[in-house]
Amino acid sequence: MTEEKLKDIVNNKDHNAASRLDESDFMEVFYELIYGNYSEMDINEMNDIQRKIYLCPRLEDSVQADSLYSFIEDGLGYYLKETAETFRMLGAVKTSDILDKVAEAVPENVLNGDEPDEKLWDKLMKYDSIIGDYPDGPLTKIYFKFAQENVKEIF
Repeated sequence: MTEEKLKDIVNNKDHNAASRLDESDFMEVFYELIYGNYSEMDINEMNDIQRKIYLCPRLEDSVQADSLYSFIEDGLGYYLKETAETFRMLGAVKTSDILDKVAEAVPENVLNGDEPDEKLWDKLMKYDSIIGDYPDGPLTKIYFKFAQENVKEIF
């Protein structure tokens, strides 16, 4: 499918057309939603499904491109517990368990923008390394399954 047709599906919020796509094309639509539409929305304006499907890839990308701390620094640290719950619901239990530990370790002042102390920084880097190694395996398939099951709500 052409990039133009995929963008049309996103722009027209055509969940019927999206539900008929193969996995590869569907994931292109999915990532266009995540990094196009959702990134322009206030997270509190997203519905429950949109928020869940936004937080997991954003965490994954933060870990892969920068660090776990960048997820927190981007103001998403308040959603660590919700992100952990979503990973658990998706079947990524090891990632979820690690995020539970992160949520417990990060104090309110760091969520509010203060730099972590050295001890916390070391913990975050340790957890970052574990999550970055994909303890539950590749996550694309679980994103695909969840998004397809909730295709109407993701738009």
